[in-house]
Amino acid sequence: MQASYVVNVIKDNYNAKVYSKYYSEIQKQNWDYDRFMTLASIVQSEAGDVENMKKVASVYINRLNDSDNYPRLQSDPTTTYVKKIIKPTLKLENDQRYIAYDTYQGLGLPPGAISNPGVEAIEAVLYPASTDF
Repeated sequence: MQASYVVNVIKDNYNAKVYSKYYSEIQKQNWDYDRFMTLASIVQSEAGDVENMKKVASVYINRLNDSDNYPRLQSDPTTTYVKKIIKPTLKLENDQRYIAYDTYQGLGLPPGAISNPGVEAIEAVLYPASTDF
């Protein structure tokens, strides 16, 4: 099996399940698509289970909407991502990249996703619980 075939199967599956179904709603809510998927990836990694995803999404959206009081998202999975994924794969130390992805250090969302969010995490960010957390 050729790599291009596998990539196309993955891309077609993604487009069928995610992109075509949710993209217009993401746009309606004025999200930048990449920022949206980055947040969904954090929710996916943080929530632990589907039942908590909407609450977790609510917390992060509330923080993003009140960045004066909450400049950092403070998500443990982003710190883990830096320690277990970024640091071991970089040949040269890059403190700026570490800070950008670690939401205990960097401001707002990291520059990219930290995992592949599932449909439940995507829906949680689109339709978060209504909380003041």
